Amino acid sequence: MRLRLKKTVRENAARLLPALAREFFSAGDRIAGAAGEHARLHAFCNLTRRFSYSLECFRCCYGASLDKYWTAMQGLLEIQEKLENCASSRAIYQSAGLRRGKKKLLDALDRRRQGLRERLLSGWEPFESPVMRRKFLRYLEHPARPRKSARLT
Repeated sequence: MRLRLKKTVRENAARLLPALAREFFSAGDRIAGAAGEHARLHAFCNLTRRFSYSLECFRCCYGASLDKYWTAMQGLLEIQEKLENCASSRAIYQSAGLRRGKKKLLDALDRRRQGLRERLLSGWEPFESPVMRRKFLRYLEHPARPRKSARLT
């Protein structure tokens, strides 16, 4: 989806963010339902990042009440970043010509990755609630109206 230049920021936010949220929920459900193969996990990480940045861009339309949702997403992003770093490190060490300790190192990275996946699934739990999803989507569909007393100087 693209921004519509003839629409206001609020109208664009109300159109774009709920669609991104639905995509985010769907991708998260696929990750939670599967073991989370690397390609799917990477796609979910990218989508989470895109959604988070979009929320940040449209923050002016929602105000401080957006923070609780955004903070929960930041926790997911932090875990996802660590997971991606772990996968990258594993790939580098796997291809390296190390002789000593390679198996130990790869096993340690696999344990770390498994622990991070469990943390990711735990961090996803609040987003699995149908009630929370409905509230979040309704919230995104109706950005706050600007106060008349607020003026740019």
